[in-house]
Amino acid sequence: YLEALRVDSNCSMALNNLGVNMPVGGSVTLPDGSTCNAKRAFHMAITIDPRNYLATFNLACELLRLRAAANSEVSGEDSVLMGFQRKGPRDISLTAIRLEPMKSLAFITLALSLRRGEKAELPLGILRQPAESTHDPAAAAA
Repeated sequence: YLEALRVDSNCSMALNNLGVNMPVGGSVTLPDGSTCNAKRAFHMAITIDPRNYLATFNLACELLRLRAAANSEVSGEDSVLMGFQRKGPRDISLTAIRLEPMKSLAFITLALSLRRGEKAELPLGILRQPAESTHDPAAAAA
């Protein structure tokens, strides 16, 4: 992945894969000389390609892992600056769902990121009403 980034420093997929394979709590030196941990790798991937669903999902997972490691509900480690706003796992999970509404993993990370009693407004149009059933329970009972 480092070789891929040497060839193309804007390869979002290479950054995502680098983050996935990063040792826990570890960091690597990128070809440009900067150091990079998993959180930064995923964040860079999203910055390069905002529609990279996988990197968005992985960033939410990494922030949850950091939160668990810190054993606290609120930590500077479990959020990132995206655009002009600081976002935590919940908002990033919602972004992943917005990008790929049919990915169950994004819903799982959203559920994991919600604190007890907390709710999240899903992006419009994500959950559709099931089709009307043609089955008539009264007729079946007769």
